[in-house]
Amino acid sequence: MDRNLIAGMSGDEAIATARRMLREPEGSGNISAIDPEDDTPRITSWDSVPLLDQRLIVLLSAPDDIVAVNLSELRMQYVVAGVILLVTLVILGFVLVRARQRGLQDLAEALRLEVDRRSAELRASESRFRSLVEGSIQGIVIHRDGRMLFANKAYADIHGYPDPESVVALGQLELMIAPDERERVTGFNQAHLAGSTTPSRYEFRGLKSDGHEIWLENRVSIVDWEGGHALQSIVVDITERKRAEQELVSANLKLEHANQAKSEFLSRMSHELRTPLNAIIGFSETMKTEILGPIQNDRYKEYVSNIHFSGSHLLTLINDVLDVAKIEQGEFRLSDDVVEVAEIVGATVRLMEPMAERGEVRLTADIAQGLPNLRADRRSVRQMLFNLLSNSVKFTEPGGEVATRVFMNPQGELVIQVADTGIGIPPEILGRITDPFVQAKTSKQHQGSGLGLAIVKALVELHGGSMTIESELGKGTVVTGVFPRSRVLAPARQG
Repeated sequence: MDRNLIAGMSGDEAIATARRMLREPEGSGNISAIDPEDDTPRITSWDSVPLLDQRLIVLLSAPDDIVAVNLSELRMQYVVAGVILLVTLVILGFVLVRARQRGLQDLAEALRLEVDRRSAELRASESRFRSLVEGSIQGIVIHRDGRMLFANKAYADIHGYPDPESVVALGQLELMIAPDERERVTGFNQAHLAGSTTPSRYEFRGLKSDGHEIWLENRVSIVDWEGGHALQSIVVDITERKRAEQELVSANLKLEHANQAKSEFLSRMSHELRTPLNAIIGFSETMKTEILGPIQNDRYKEYVSNIHFSGSHLLTLINDVLDVAKIEQGEFRLSDDVVEVAEIVGATVRLMEPMAERGEVRLTADIAQGLPNLRADRRSVRQMLFNLLSNSVKFTEPGGEVATRVFMNPQGELVIQVADTGIGIPPEILGRITDPFVQAKTSKQHQGSGLGLAIVKALVELHGGSMTIESELGKGTVVTGVFPRSRVLAPARQG
């Protein structure tokens, strides 16, 4: 330990300093004392560090004035460093401010360009919208609480006003509506604006400037207008269309009345004609069979046969006309019977055999085994088969064939099909061949009313079924009648 350091201290102070250095295992400190050799103030710094199992105390001593000079220089260095740091910070701040200012200027320029672009788009959109609105052939009016806020040229034209300003100047929308329609239209508008369920498209009668009524179709929607919700009505003048509709309805009513009158006339006349015809047929049949005695003159016998044939043929036509009249008037009533289709098909084919033999036409029947019964009108089913078979036989050349098939299709429906190898139906008339009194103009003509297929189609449809016709000239015709599954009953009993 530096004796000069301790010598310059009082006794107690020297003892305390020595103990402090020796007692603390580690540590450091500063000590101020007077150097006894030259009586100059000294500052001594010491540091105690362990070294193996010993302790090393390091002391650094210097005169007080030297330390003060060094401290002054150090302070000056700190001051200079602080000034430099401050200037650096000021420069950096200025640079940052300038950079931010440039960034803000760039941002402001970008915002200005964006605003200009958006403004240009808005002006273009507004221009397009105005062109669309002003050039539209549909009338457009904006209104709120019954007061008109805007109207386009078409709206003014529809109502007979010179310009949109004249329309808006009227103020109230109800002035453009027929008096007896105002309450209904106003109710629709109020409900629509309130968000209630109401038609957004409807028709009403409007008023022109001269007081004449016009029919308008109106489509309503909610739009934002001058800071609030308003209604936009797009109207189209449909006066001509309504007039055409009314004329069509009137024409249909007249046609319906005419058809009804025709059907009533045919029905009454048919009843009136059937009575004398039955007498003619009965008397001619009596004379033909010579029940009351022989007819000596062969020419009279031929006349009686012709009278009987003509009377029977005319009665058939009258019955067909009467059936068509009943069907058209909705007076034809089905009698639901349990029909064994196989039995009716067999009986009808046998009935047609004499006619087929005279025309040298072969008749065949293919009836599926275990065929179910049908809930249907027995007379109607027999008439359908008779009409189809007689048509096919009449229009099939000698040596041809007429085949009848009855079967169940995969859908559980009962199918009756009559196919022939006859002359066929011309394509231009195939779509109308089931209309009453329509006959195909072919080389092989027969007497008839043109009601046979019409009656078959009507009777099938009265049973809830459908009928289709396929035909090719020179190759034949296939007529298919389908009875719905709901009319198919239990299978017929097998004998």
